[in-house]
Amino acid sequence: MAYAPSIEDDEAELNGIFVQHYGGGKWQLVPSWVNADKNTVTVLTNHFSTFAVFEDANAKDGVVSLFRYQGRYRGPTTPVYTTGNAIDRSMAFVDESIFQQFIDTRAVPVRDATASMLDVLNQSTSGANYYFLATSQEAYESLSPALGKAGMLFVFSKIAGQWYNGVTAEDIILDNAFNIAEIALSASATALAAPELTLVAAGVWAVGLGYEAGSAGYQYVKDSDSRYVAYRDFSESGLVFFLPEQGVCASFKEIYDPKYAHYNPEYARARVIHLIGENGWAEAFSSIQQKYRDDPRKITAALEALLEGYLDAFWALNGNEVLRYLGERPAKGLLSSGTMADNWEWPSETEIAQYKSAYRERMKQFLAPVMKAMSMKALLELREQTYQAVLELWPLLNTEISFEIVDESLPNGKFFPASALSGMHIALSPLSDAAIPAEWVCAERHDRSNAVFTCNLYAYLKAGCPTRLNFWNTQSDSGMLKPAITADFRLNMPTTVISVSGEMEVNGIYTGTSQGRNMITGEKFALYYPSVRVEKRGEGLLIGPCLQNGNYESELQVLCKYNDGTKRYEGSARLETGDQWTELYFAAIVSEEGGRLRAQVAYAQHFSGHPSMEYEYDAIWNSPLMGSPVTRQSSGSVEPEETASGGLPVGGFGF
Repeated sequence: MAYAPSIEDDEAELNGIFVQHYGGGKWQLVPSWVNADKNTVTVLTNHFSTFAVFEDANAKDGVVSLFRYQGRYRGPTTPVYTTGNAIDRSMAFVDESIFQQFIDTRAVPVRDATASMLDVLNQSTSGANYYFLATSQEAYESLSPALGKAGMLFVFSKIAGQWYNGVTAEDIILDNAFNIAEIALSASATALAAPELTLVAAGVWAVGLGYEAGSAGYQYVKDSDSRYVAYRDFSESGLVFFLPEQGVCASFKEIYDPKYAHYNPEYARARVIHLIGENGWAEAFSSIQQKYRDDPRKITAALEALLEGYLDAFWALNGNEVLRYLGERPAKGLLSSGTMADNWEWPSETEIAQYKSAYRERMKQFLAPVMKAMSMKALLELREQTYQAVLELWPLLNTEISFEIVDESLPNGKFFPASALSGMHIALSPLSDAAIPAEWVCAERHDRSNAVFTCNLYAYLKAGCPTRLNFWNTQSDSGMLKPAITADFRLNMPTTVISVSGEMEVNGIYTGTSQGRNMITGEKFALYYPSVRVEKRGEGLLIGPCLQNGNYESELQVLCKYNDGTKRYEGSARLETGDQWTELYFAAIVSEEGGRLRAQVAYAQHFSGHPSMEYEYDAIWNSPLMGSPVTRQSSGSVEPEETASGGLPVGGFGF
């Protein structure tokens, strides 16, 4: 179909011209190939309908990408599309090392093929790492076959094309010409068992056949050798046939002459292919390709058997039949008179092997253009399968994934907007360099839904396959975000549900205002330990003073239990040193304010039964538990307790 671009720019046309057909009440994209020189576009289709050419005005950036955004980019739900040109040009980004891995190990794990396809999908995103394979076993099992098949087809389509054009590395071709089918298509090798991959073998076996040609025969045989001339004359006279079902070659007499000693009635009823001229050999090649389409490991063996059977047909005749045939054929070459039977002498086994070797070399040269044409045909079939595999990815990559947060602390019938966590800043992580962080914030809220974010699979892959939700609080004084909790998840399509608890994590270091008061003199003073440490223990809370870095004295941490009467946590402890003792009395209220936890703590310190000091804290949750415990010595100094968390003591209360 012809088209008229808005601006004559070949690069922009290759990127931005695409075709859609109208069906089911809407326009649908179809694969297409642009010829910018002629301003024409070709489509691949199996039906007739209304087709139209479109131009993507946003595709003029010159970036080569397998998939492009359809229309203006609108965030991580923007659908993508591809064209035949994009598929062809993306071949340049295929990692050929996966092919070498086939050569070296006869196996490629399915995840390597999948990773190869991800590299093709994301070649223009600054080489970010992708973690899709680790995000979800379920998602991996459902999506990896499609990605893996496309990845394998991409790799082998490129290799086959290079092979066909003679540019693949010699060590790959020369060392593996005849076992390429087994390497590429063995079900145990691919781990995918994808039938479409059988076309790989069909695309390369013929070319590979031509690389085994030797030269030994020409060292001993001259074209003027009368026996060699007779051998070739018989073979090329149309008296040799190929029986594809039996996989053997037979002479005319074996098939059509019941009086012949080696006549075979089974051959007479079988399908036969006349091995004469390029058309006959092309038909024989095609029959082998079709016969072993589902088990291409047998293709090369069948091809070798075909050629060897052809080379053996003359020597399989009985002596009388050979002489009869030669007696009917005039002498050729330097034999100016008589028949080929004149002065005939049977060659030795060594001489026959030399004749076959020489003729094998000649036949491979004769068959080279036939094999080249067959390879081209199969290569086109392989390329079409690659296109189809990419087209199967198309709707898959546009599949939308909804992320939902379920707050397990909410009563039945309540949805996430009713959760205390709903007011937090929530974002997916970790993200690749290609992702725009602001686009991966879970900002959706719906009255009767837990959905918080939506993207399509393509955007998810390009974003680095995030697997964690981060919840952040906004600090009232600075407006900066402070990390609160995280929730890891595994991807599920089309809905990924992440369970959390709105009962906020009470464990942590609380900072805010604090002061001490001498209960005898009334004097107020600043505290050495300005923060509070809260740790959940069984049905209660372990509460005590600490430094802002979390370091604390274990003896000052008191287990407090909730008192239903006073609506607060209460606890006490007694510390003894010689004939003196210290009593601690704690009372605390832990509540939620503005999506953050608040701890109001007061405790009194009595020395040997006499009121002495009291301390008050009004603090907000600031960080998870951290720091190290320290222990009090009799001298009043402190030394660290043994702890795996590290940290050094910096002081404490003296009694």
